[in-house]
Amino acid sequence: MNQEQGFARGQWGLTLLEMMITIALAGIMLGAVVPSAMSIIDKSRITAQVNRMSSVLQFTRYQAIDQNMPVALCPTPDLTSCDITNWNLPKMVFNDRNFNKKRDQNETLIHMTSKLPTGVSMQGPRKLVRFYEDGTLGSTATLLICPQQPNDKLNRALFISLQGRVRLSRDSNKDSVHERGNGQALVCP
Repeated sequence: MNQEQGFARGQWGLTLLEMMITIALAGIMLGAVVPSAMSIIDKSRITAQVNRMSSVLQFTRYQAIDQNMPVALCPTPDLTSCDITNWNLPKMVFNDRNFNKKRDQNETLIHMTSKLPTGVSMQGPRKLVRFYEDGTLGSTATLLICPQQPNDKLNRALFISLQGRVRLSRDSNKDSVHERGNGQALVCP
């Protein structure tokens, strides 16, 4: 065996061309995988928030029936006042005995949620959601849950009927976009 053959067998490494091809292929693969992974993460966040808010609404209704008194749900900056302009804040569930739309010292804080996670936003009614002793509402309400990055296919809504039932929006016309009850697509601001 000559010295030149032994040297060639022991060489390891990549040529500049091989390295550039490898980097280009990795870039193409990442370019295809990362956007779909982000879509899966966004869908998971929206689904989790829809489930969480549906549970909180049903819990609030149950508390009104069980305690035989009005129970309210609203976004709050301080666990006392309601800020109905910002549904991204934490939500509180409380007995609003005097109907003044805030939690007084003698009104029990029944439950509270954390603020919305990054990547999700929520629009709600310009009023608190109040369930009466029989589980009904004074007027219907809608909570619109959306990804922060616009994607009409991920917009969801929770509709609360006068009877207090919570219903999730659906894609009735099978175009991958959920609609309101009147057939109009859910649009996030």
